[in-house]
Parts: sequence; C-alpha cells; structure tokens
Amino acid sequence: MNSSIKIEASLQPEVELKISDANNNIEKQIDDIERFISNKVDVIIVSPIQSKPLTAVVEKSIKAGIPVLVVDRKIDGEKYTAYLGADNIEIGRIAGRYIISHSKGSGKIIEITGAIGSSPAYERSLGFGQIIKENKHIKIENTIHGDWEGESVKEPLKEPLKAILILNTFFLITIAWL
Repeated sequence: MNSSIKIEASLQPEVELKISDANNNIEKQIDDIERFISNKVDVIIVSPIQSKPLTAVVEKSIKAGIPVLVVDRKIDGEKYTAYLGADNIEIGRIAGRYIISHSKGSGKIIEITGAIGSSPAYERSLGFGQIIKENKHIKIENTIHGDWEGESVKEPLKEPLKAILILNTFFLITIAWL
C-alpha cells in the first residue's frame, strides 16, 4: 500500500508525502498522528492497528479540520472523512460457506483470526460465525488470535493439533484473515 501511495505522490509535484510506520505499536501510531495534527498536514491516511485506541486521535484530527481517510481497518464510530476497505463481514460469510460446502456434512473448526482489537479480525470472525452457527453439524471448537503473521499462531496451535491427533478427530482449519 505504501509503495502505491509513493508512486502516485511522485506523479503529483504539488504533493509532499510523509509516511510514518508505527511497526505495529499503537502508542507510536497515536504519537505519529498527533505529530501530523501539530504540523497541520492537509490530510491523514491511516490504517488503524486497533480500532478503539485510535478513535480519539482520529476524531481529534477531524476537530482540527484535517480530513482523515481510514484504510482497511476501522475505528470505533464514524467520525472520519472516508473509509476505504472491504466488507469484512461478508468475507467471513464467504469463508464460512466455503467451509460448509467442503465439509462432507460435519466437522470441528479451529478458527485463526487476526489481531484482537482490529476491525477486520472481529468482522470476519463475526460473519464466519454467523454462517457456521446455521449448520448444526459443524462447530467452532477453538479460536486462536494471531497478529496477521503466520509465525504468531504456530505456538498456540500446537496444543489443539495434538488433541486432534490424540482424539483422531477430523478438524477443519480456516484462516479468517486471508
């Protein structure tokens, strides 16, 4: 996403682009936005690491007269200029329908989600759960929260997978954040 923004900005000589990467650190992301507000930038584009913690600073930007484009992940509330992102509830429903259509009628699921507190993880899980609950023969047995990186779920996944081998039970695994 940053690469695409840089390319487009380079084609617009009147645009001065400043990018700040919080490296998945919510406090740094808030500080970066605060700095942009203090510097009175023309617009802020943000992909919130987590919804709730970023809400106040986004609203502060709006109150300061700086438009905010929220990308990919939402804040709590609707005090931003525009949102650009997917319908994550529908993405979850599509994943649920896919699992059901390939389940041979029954199964148990270990659901792997993205980071706790991020709107895509919450919304995808919500849509996924809505569809799975409609089928009485398929059940979500366990949910593991990752941080959008495969490495983050390796350790938490070990125990549930051992249980599968011990119980000789058939599990379907879905990654709700793909």
